[in-house]
Amino acid sequence: MGTDLPTMKRYLESLPDGARSYPQCEVKASVLRNFFKGVNTSVLRDALPPVLAAFLEHPSPPNTWISETQTSAIYMASADTVFSSTTFLEHAYQTNYSLLDSNMYRVLFRLGGVRRILAKFGDNWAMFHRGTSATLLRLDESGKGGRLRLQTPPNLIPLLLASAYGTGFRAALEIAGERDVSCAVTSYESDQVIYTLKWK
Repeated sequence: MGTDLPTMKRYLESLPDGARSYPQCEVKASVLRNFFKGVNTSVLRDALPPVLAAFLEHPSPPNTWISETQTSAIYMASADTVFSSTTFLEHAYQTNYSLLDSNMYRVLFRLGGVRRILAKFGDNWAMFHRGTSATLLRLDESGKGGRLRLQTPPNLIPLLLASAYGTGFRAALEIAGERDVSCAVTSYESDQVIYTLKWK
């Protein structure tokens, strides 16, 4: 590795077995592919150890399940080389919106309606992730807000990535037709994240 990757290193050091941790936790390759579509990753690839650089040099087919730990490490490395924390989150939002509004998934979110999307939150999460779980905790009586919970093995999802996943929840509701959607991490622990959603 020719470049220090402090964010990635802190992430891997927080795990029980570094990049080999939690092999039961996987993510669809389409998520990683979509995140880096159109991005110049040459500096990132040069900085990564070969086992991680291979995910970018030889991308898996979109429907393949790949290691969530290792892809999370790549995201954290990209925050060291390609993005600032602010641009990382903005890029995550744009790519989440693009993925969820693609031909493969658009019908689920455009025709489902917000209540159905939130009621099926766990199932929708499971389309892209294995070994972690997502739950709707509450839908506000106003019908204009709610709370979601993401549960994971300890330290699998660092705070920056948890916030990036929140941009996907925001994008899903916007695709469903809601306006002024916000999704904030309101509680973060090593093994669970609570999100508060609001819209008008």
